[in-house]
Amino acid sequence: MIKNPRVCGTIVAMEVITDGGDGYFNKIGPILKQRFLEQGLLIRPLGNTVYLMLPYCVTEAELIDIYQKMVIVFESL
Repeated sequence: MIKNPRVCGTIVAMEVITDGGDGYFNKIGPILKQRFLEQGLLIRPLGNTVYLMLPYCVTEAELIDIYQKMVIVFESL
């Protein structure tokens, strides 16, 4: 589902694997944005690249919730 995950503190980035290739103009971006919103997440993908820039005050429970919702979105593709 994803490739090239990278983490630096609370910043996370990854690419969603699609047939459309990598890049900011991949057509999966708007689909991801809508599905994230349906899960209550305000995440704006750049093409097939998903970035999370979470605040340092995020709790472990909030992180788990966010990651579980992201998995739901990725599995729905």
